Amino acid sequence: MAERDDRARYWAEVIRQFQDSGLSRVEFCRRQGIRPKSLGNWLHKRAFRQRVEQVWAEQTTAVEPKPRFLPVVTTPTGSTSPNGSQRDGSGTIDLILGPKRRLAIPTGFDAETLHRLLDLLEARP
Repeated sequence: MAERDDRARYWAEVIRQFQDSGLSRVEFCRRQGIRPKSLGNWLHKRAFRQRVEQVWAEQTTAVEPKPRFLPVVTTPTGSTSPNGSQRDGSGTIDLILGPKRRLAIPTGFDAETLHRLLDLLEARP
């Protein structure tokens, strides 16, 4: 297994040198004493692995839900909140999660508890 890793590292470095050289494959191989077919095989393996990784990444990100953002409305202290109630300036954040879900979060709240509560609410239909 270590021999395979060493060989892969060696060819990764050869490929990097080839790509940096600007030479044709045949000319680079001639100067390095490498068979062009060997370099071609390793280039093919690398390209195949990159394609597989790209497809895997696309499939993984397609499954994950995208975050949803809601508008935030800020109002001065003593004004009326979006739901019509009078703000008393006590330092709360009104988090409206939908037509029937509203959280009034006080200043100095415990972030971990809020996080767990939001996870629970998002899991509910």
